[in-house]
Amino acid sequence: MRERVMYNTYYEYFEDFKSAVMGFLESVSILDPDCPLGQAFANRIRDKFRPIGAPITDF
Repeated sequence: MRERVMYNTYYEYFEDFKSAVMGFLESVSILDPDCPLGQAFANRIRDKFRPIGAPITDF
């Protein structure tokens, strides 16, 4: 997201920034995980997310 939305980009209004972030997230949510771009994106994710309230497990 930083590369697409934040780097070298000036948003005069917060609403413009918010729209750019939401647009990026929407485009990622429909990305096919089996396509080359989807695989490249998945390889860059380093965070370990879990649903709220789910038990903590070691990966």
